[in-house]
Amino acid sequence: MTAALAAVEAGWGGHVWVGEPGSGKSLLLERTLDDIHQTGGCLVARLLVSDGPRALPLFTQRLHSLAGTSPRDGFPLGSTIVAVVDDFDSLEAETTAEVLALASTRAAGFVLLGTARTGSAVQPAPHPLVVSAVHPLDARETLHLLHDEEGLAVAPHVAALLAEKLAGNVGGILEMAAVLEPEQLTGATALPDPLPATPATTAVYGTALDALTPVERMTLLIAAVSVSRRTETLLAASGLELGELIGSAVADHVRFVAGFFEIADPRVRSLVHARASLAERTNAHERLAAASEPGFAEWHASLAALAGLPGIATPLIALARDALTRGDSAWAYDVAREASSQATGDDRLHAELTAGIAALQSGFVLDAVHWLGRVLRSDEAIAVRALGPYTIAVALAHGHVPDTDIEAWVAREPAALGVIGAAAAAAGLHAERGNVDAATRWLDTARTLAQADGTGADLVGLAGAWCSVFGIGEAPTETSSTPWLHGYLSVCAGLQLVREDDCDAAARVLATASLGLSRTGSDVAATPLLDAHLRVAGALASVGNGDFALAASAIEDAAFLAPVSLVFAGLGAATARRLAVLITGDVTTLAASLARIQPGAGSAAVRREALVDQAFAASFGGHSTEAAAFLSMACEQPARGIQLVLPAPDEVRTWLDADQRPRAEAAARRERGTSARLRASLALDPNAHRDDHWGRVIDEVRSVGNAWQRALTEHELGTAMTRAGDVAAGRPHLLLATEILFRSGAAALTAHARESSAGATTAPPEDWGATLTDREREVAALVVLGTSNRDVAIRLHLSVRTVEVHLARVFGKLDVHSRTELSYLVHGRGSLGSTT
Repeated sequence: MTAALAAVEAGWGGHVWVGEPGSGKSLLLERTLDDIHQTGGCLVARLLVSDGPRALPLFTQRLHSLAGTSPRDGFPLGSTIVAVVDDFDSLEAETTAEVLALASTRAAGFVLLGTARTGSAVQPAPHPLVVSAVHPLDARETLHLLHDEEGLAVAPHVAALLAEKLAGNVGGILEMAAVLEPEQLTGATALPDPLPATPATTAVYGTALDALTPVERMTLLIAAVSVSRRTETLLAASGLELGELIGSAVADHVRFVAGFFEIADPRVRSLVHARASLAERTNAHERLAAASEPGFAEWHASLAALAGLPGIATPLIALARDALTRGDSAWAYDVAREASSQATGDDRLHAELTAGIAALQSGFVLDAVHWLGRVLRSDEAIAVRALGPYTIAVALAHGHVPDTDIEAWVAREPAALGVIGAAAAAAGLHAERGNVDAATRWLDTARTLAQADGTGADLVGLAGAWCSVFGIGEAPTETSSTPWLHGYLSVCAGLQLVREDDCDAAARVLATASLGLSRTGSDVAATPLLDAHLRVAGALASVGNGDFALAASAIEDAAFLAPVSLVFAGLGAATARRLAVLITGDVTTLAASLARIQPGAGSAAVRREALVDQAFAASFGGHSTEAAAFLSMACEQPARGIQLVLPAPDEVRTWLDADQRPRAEAAARRERGTSARLRASLALDPNAHRDDHWGRVIDEVRSVGNAWQRALTEHELGTAMTRAGDVAAGRPHLLLATEILFRSGAAALTAHARESSAGATTAPPEDWGATLTDREREVAALVVLGTSNRDVAIRLHLSVRTVEVHLARVFGKLDVHSRTELSYLVHGRGSLGSTT
């Protein structure tokens, strides 16, 4: 739509969307017209295909009627004329030629907006007329459409689900987003299953489904509502033989592979379900109840019942719990909800408890609060079992830990395992949010209750490990025998290794845990919530290893698969944002969408990280004072535990760059770590590097595994040496810092580091290029400063290809193989290998 609006603003050219019926091209056209009507200043009229040869004259009459002018005056002057043509390729050939001619006449103020099935009717198109195919969107494009263009708060994994379920259809995605609740778009509540049918889906498949026979229509409905994917189940329920099924029109919409079937396009399932009457759906479920294996049979029997079925709730609850154990929490949630609608008494509470836990593990946190809250409000003994998951659900849904509710239960039933679990959960949740006193208090409470009752040691151990990850207390050494805790304990073990700078080991621990949880036959499989924790922890291990590009890719993949925004009180979202700023210099759509769906204002820890992001952005833009102000506000709440892995600017250096030495000295007095104290001393006194004591410290710092800390320290050391007059000695340190950042994939950060180091690297030794021509020396000198080939071409008024040729000759004459090796050679360091 942006290109279309640009054409209207320019007053000539236009935009034609091309695609099959139902692709969404007409919807994009209408939405563009809505934007044009809101801004005003244009005369908008439709050129109707149905008018035939008189389409253009009748369009002109409509236009003059709108403008209040006479046809004898020609087209109205002083306004942009927007001609709207749906099905442009159905126009008469002569009319088509005249309209295209008008669209290409810049002085006429004429803009064409239209749709067509193919682009051939508008080819060869005048240069300003944009023809764009409306292609199926992938998950990233869907997120861009909904978040950036439609302004909706949408979770990336929900955008991915919509792209999958709607086959990337632009019209269907936009129509679906309009009917879904905001909480469904953010992932806080479950999407309907199947998704409701939309006009775009009807436009694509309506005619084909209308042509089905009654038997084919029922068979396709059975396929659509069946939870079993066995072909034998479909055959038994439909009453067809395999040959009859494959030879029918049903086979146009269903794939058969190795004894299983699958509806080829999820939109068919939605449309078939929406078009079926209640009686037809009931009939389909009755047939499947008779044909399905145990468990699935009860599910279909329950859905076929128009009244309650005594005893059906118990097997459904068992089915839901089994699905939850296998990691299929969304299916478990569906089954548990159905069980609750059929159950009475204790069975109903058990079903609601299972539904709440399944919703929580799926990321449907508002649904979880609803179901678990219902259980908690009962007077039965089972109520306390909902307290722990309810505590987590409230914190994830609303951003605060329900301390008051837990305190009431501690006073009421201190010996209950559910109370111990809730106290342990509260400790971990407060630790994530940086609430040290509350986390410590609840951890002590959980330990006291567990010791008094003799139960809950596994839950307390997990809470202790979780708190230690965030810098509160020591990590416990004992392991747990409770299977469902193993995944979360692996998360803690991995993050502890990251904190200890053993990121390779951390990656192995997390990968092994993920593999074990995904292996067929394992005791417990990863639910979406656990998967999100494992994936974000893996990304943090990559950050600690200095591979920011890999970490960003991991976070992006995780966000489109699982509820990443819920992880570690928003640390997953903060990580995505930090990496986006360091790599691109700005906040990406993915990072912005994750931040937008955070509950409330986000935790204090996440707000701190947002200030750090602003400090980086201000620094990249050359606004040193702003950068220092943002960083100062961020440092009012120091980072703790795993939060320290996220790169942050050096506070002392930031204040010095802002010409605020007193504040830099105050910041230096607060530094505790060896690397930070070394950098502070070097920043405040460039001659400090000559001190024997700091010489030994420098050697120690170089053994630190954290790539970011190493880069900061090397950069500060090079800066200090340069400012102390040891320019030649300082250059290698500056280049090594830049090389570390370059290898991390953080393009924006690398560019900033190169720019800040430029003063120390602009005067290379005179003998480095004795064998080069003047032009080759010019190219090499710019490349050494980190200038891209394209920018070198612009600076020297050359083509990019010519620059590449000159650079290849430079590499050959100087016997180097990369830009980095060239930099080291120019600055008197020989090859890259001699620096490590």
